Amino acid sequence: MCLKSNPEFSDKFKELNPTLEKYAKVEGSLITILQKAQSIYGYLSLETINYISEVTGIAPAKIYGVATFYAQFRLQPIGKYLIMMCQGTACHVNGSDSIGEAISEHLNIKDGETTDVRNRGDIDITDNEYPMAIMEYKLPFFEGYPDDTFRPNNTIIRAEMATVFARILGLEGHEYTGNKSFSDLDGHWAKNNILLVAEYGLLNGYKDGSFKPDGEMKRAEICSIINKYWELKGFEPNIEDADISDVDNHWAKELILGLYNHRFVDLNEQNAFRPDEPLKRDEVAQILNRITDRTIKANYTPSYKDVGKSHWAFKEVEAASNVSE
Repeated sequence: MCLKSNPEFSDKFKELNPTLEKYAKVEGSLITILQKAQSIYGYLSLETINYISEVTGIAPAKIYGVATFYAQFRLQPIGKYLIMMCQGTACHVNGSDSIGEAISEHLNIKDGETTDVRNRGDIDITDNEYPMAIMEYKLPFFEGYPDDTFRPNNTIIRAEMATVFARILGLEGHEYTGNKSFSDLDGHWAKNNILLVAEYGLLNGYKDGSFKPDGEMKRAEICSIINKYWELKGFEPNIEDADISDVDNHWAKELILGLYNHRFVDLNEQNAFRPDEPLKRDEVAQILNRITDRTIKANYTPSYKDVGKSHWAFKEVEAASNVSE
């Protein structure tokens, strides 16, 4: 963590400034700052996160990581009216569960949710509020590992890909209540995100009933996922033939053409796409930055110890890991 020695304060956040002035230079004080910000504004908005980052020098990705790790923090505004219910033994015996169920059914929300279209239990990602051609998503969609590495050259696994898409599409955080299941997901960290994404057919399982969440993904497969979403949206990509040297007779040729013709993927010096090669994490960052129309800034402070400024995808990885302007 690199704290600024001379932070600049904005009058727009005058209620938060005394806390920032007191703690901006204090190591380990981020949670205290976030708690105060949420008590003032009700939740942690992108603007608030960016401001805290500017004053403290802590990367927005780090702040976002802390805010999403602890259940006490909210990234969306809460409703005007809060409904609180007794959960004690006496209340339970007297039917509090049935009252809670009735409230949830009437308001069409689950426990902890708000009566806002983006927090409804029946989210439909084909609705216009969830665009993906091109999608607009400003929060970080990629995360590193606990050891402060990104591992850019690692092949992305299916569970990670499902989580990234669940995050971008606004599905992450919603409990899956459908009937889809796979034989190898019990206890897996990404089970809920996998089921949410699989419900829309973006990622499918195998004939044996498994999902293989830790299986590595190929470059052609991200083209398949994006095209499946475009199909749900009713978007027809340009699949006009192009000079790609290695996709003739490939099962994903038209899917690859769709992304290539819209400049979402690149070819190498041999005009090859390499559809059956492993899909690296840094490549995913680049493709999805383009799909989500993210701003690539001129300068970034490195967030990961294994992705320095000399790495070809340094800015792409940082853009995927930070709040986009």
